[in-house]
Amino acid sequence: RGELGCKWTSNSSSDGTYFYIAPNDGSTGNIERLRITSSGHVLRPTMAAAAVTLSASQTTLSTFNTSYQTLSLNSEGYDNANNFNTSNYRFTAPETGFYNIGCNVQLEGGTRSASGNRWMYLYPIINGASDPSTSTGGNSADFDPADTHYYSWNYSAILKLSQNDYVEWKYRGNLDSIIIKGGLETIFYFYQVG
Repeated sequence: RGELGCKWTSNSSSDGTYFYIAPNDGSTGNIERLRITSSGHVLRPTMAAAAVTLSASQTTLSTFNTSYQTLSLNSEGYDNANNFNTSNYRFTAPETGFYNIGCNVQLEGGTRSASGNRWMYLYPIINGASDPSTSTGGNSADFDPADTHYYSWNYSAILKLSQNDYVEWKYRGNLDSIIIKGGLETIFYFYQVG
């Protein structure tokens, strides 16, 4: 069983009260769990925060059918608590709570051979559910691939996740192909907010 400790630092650049957990396994050192800064801000350094993208500067999405396809989010901008896996492209909730999940996506240069409206959907899918009913908000990107300029699409929602729930971004639509920009142009994020 661990012990709850409290310490005060007089360092002028980081004055504040630090709450830490002292390990009970014989090891030394403390794990900071909560900090109240000298200006009154409450910080939880271990709350999950991750921002990810595609490693390639652009990726052509060409698999469009009735099933959802996983986006290969294989490059991290940051991941402060190691909650995103770049091998299976999943964010795993470290504890039950509320999470802000969203994206800013740059799309361009797609094709559609059939006539009619062109459309695609981007969803944060929870635990592999085929029905993304837990994903609410404007998650339909209505994009005409004949456009020669970038299409910027944003999504953000507060979702309640249970501990070990995982989230992965998927897409589907009626296009033949579309280009999604990677690097600094497209970002997907996961922030624990409570």
